Amino acid sequence: LCLLFGVRLDIDIMTEEAELASKSIKDLLSKRAMTSEEEVDMTTFN
Repeated sequence: LCLLFGVRLDIDIMTEEAELASKSIKDLLSKRAMTSEEEVDMTTFN
């Protein structure tokens, strides 16, 4: 039972880390998209 619980805890931690990672990647991508859009706006503005 202890072993199973430990494995379950590891899986929970892994999924939590995966969720955090995907969230940070999404944040990075959205920031990248925003900056690239800004760059395009700057070039069209010039």
